[in-house]
Amino acid sequence: MNKNYHPFSALLFLIILNFSCNKEVINPANYSKNMIILGSGGGFTGAVSQYYLLENGLVFRSGNTDTTFTEVGKFEKDIASQLFESYQTLNFDKQVLDEPGNRYYFMVHKGNGQEHKLQWGYKELANKAPEIFHKNFMAMVKKLETSTANSSK
Repeated sequence: MNKNYHPFSALLFLIILNFSCNKEVINPANYSKNMIILGSGGGFTGAVSQYYLLENGLVFRSGNTDTTFTEVGKFEKDIASQLFESYQTLNFDKQVLDEPGNRYYFMVHKGNGQEHKLQWGYKELANKAPEIFHKNFMAMVKKLETSTANSSK
């Protein structure tokens, strides 16, 4: 018998291999729970950028030329919950707003097999709530991006 071989080595290797192969990577493409997507697009280039907030707090970014999602960071659970609750409390899911302009902004809520989208930019909004929610969310995401970038250095 080989002196360097331990009978449990193979078992340990198989267990590690099993865990590493079964781990599902979570991203907006395969996420089935509630998700809020905010973004903007248009202008001279027509480029679109979007940020995805998953119910578990993870935030991802993508653009219209991206085929992948980039993880921005993760909001604390209470912050993510507050954003989803605010979306419902402000009745965005019951509003109809489809007025994109050359430069436009949008919010999408996905959940329970349904999708609801608000988009604006054509003219100034009478109800400022979607615009304020969008600006506040984007400010929080920029802060999250900065703190994630600083902590990875």
